[in-house]
Amino acid sequence: QRMQALLLELDDVAELVILDSPAVGGPTDAAILSALVAGTLLVVQSGRTSRGMLRRARETLGLADAALLGVTVSRATTRSFTEEPDDEYFGYPIVERDDRTPDAESQP
Repeated sequence: QRMQALLLELDDVAELVILDSPAVGGPTDAAILSALVAGTLLVVQSGRTSRGMLRRARETLGLADAALLGVTVSRATTRSFTEEPDDEYFGYPIVERDDRTPDAESQP
């Protein structure tokens, strides 16, 4: 009830509220929260989330009457989608770099 009251209060002051929760697997916080919000986005990890895990997550969210908005894939690389990596992906150049290292161009 406290979470529902908090979400209603946030809805009054924010245009969009995004919640992050632990993985879906059985009666979890994710399933409980999904029943309290307008929509749920399911995040799957490339190369780690199996089809069976995805199917069970959808079933769990369905039992909670979640409005599933879609699925997004995290930690995906070009190798996740193609047999042979290319230097372009859908017409965009691929730049392999460590995300913790700033681009030289962005340095003052």
